[in-house]
Amino acid sequence: MKRVFVYEFITGGGLFCLPNAPSPSGSLLEEGALMRSAVVDGLLEAGVSVSLLRDQRLPAEGKPGCEEVVVTSSANERTTFEAACERADAVLVIAPEFDSLLLDRVRWAEAGAARLISPGSDLVAIAGDKWKTYQCWLRASVPTPPTWLAKDFTLADDCDRYVLKPRDGAGSQDTDFLDSVEKLAERPGAIVQTYCDGLPVSTGLLSDGNQIVSLPPAIQQIDCYKGFQYRGGSWPLTGDLKERAETLARRSAAALPPFRGYIGVDMILNAMDGGDFAIEINPRLTTSYFGLRQLCRGNLSAAMLAFALGEPIEIEFSSEAYQFKL
Repeated sequence: MKRVFVYEFITGGGLFCLPNAPSPSGSLLEEGALMRSAVVDGLLEAGVSVSLLRDQRLPAEGKPGCEEVVVTSSANERTTFEAACERADAVLVIAPEFDSLLLDRVRWAEAGAARLISPGSDLVAIAGDKWKTYQCWLRASVPTPPTWLAKDFTLADDCDRYVLKPRDGAGSQDTDFLDSVEKLAERPGAIVQTYCDGLPVSTGLLSDGNQIVSLPPAIQQIDCYKGFQYRGGSWPLTGDLKERAETLARRSAAALPPFRGYIGVDMILNAMDGGDFAIEINPRLTTSYFGLRQLCRGNLSAAMLAFALGEPIEIEFSSEAYQFKL
């Protein structure tokens, strides 16, 4: 493996395609930069050359062995993306799911000659849509909270609490408690999910398209008082809870199309009379990868690359306490 093209939407000029081309900033920039650095630094340490796209409004990284191509517009993003795919041996795509941003770029990568080492369009088309994911999980009997399309839901006086979220959201964006019919009317394209009060956990999985390797589950730090803001993660999750998280993550992934690379499964443990419930799948690298890289006793990026290319891997993680905050 000579060169890997690592594309991350926020840092890589993807924002030029949005209305008014907002500048990279806020939590999405922080999380995007963390994910990109975690995977890129590991690849460089393994002796792999890396190419990146960089939004012209961000400073250069200047890392030895890392080529940066500047993106100046929406049209320029796609042409530089496709050119980077042609020069690379493998491509890893990180982007938010909303407005088909991730799916479009995965398809750009699939149209090129380089090997895609992150989830392909078969998985992203389903996992990037929370309603489609819910339907798959129901058919496979994966435990998940009752969910409705917002346009079909009637808010009634009962003891349940509900969460209103986008079908294709990322990073807890636009997610909040449903407490009025006005909110429901304003977002007919959203989904409504029964709120599960329990332990929020995220479990990363690696796959070669056939076998799945579970990574240490992280306890998520979620601020439910400010629109479900993600504040970071902590390890370890131990004992029975760890085993339950890994088992549920595998069941959740098995209900969807096979994939290569990394995905994250969000879940709630010990909710609703002690039950465990899958909440959603992130069909891409997640912020937890940053913490997992710190805990890995080897090179997690090199292991992910090797496994996605069909090579056997053995990875170990420290059991020491670790926490990162956003």
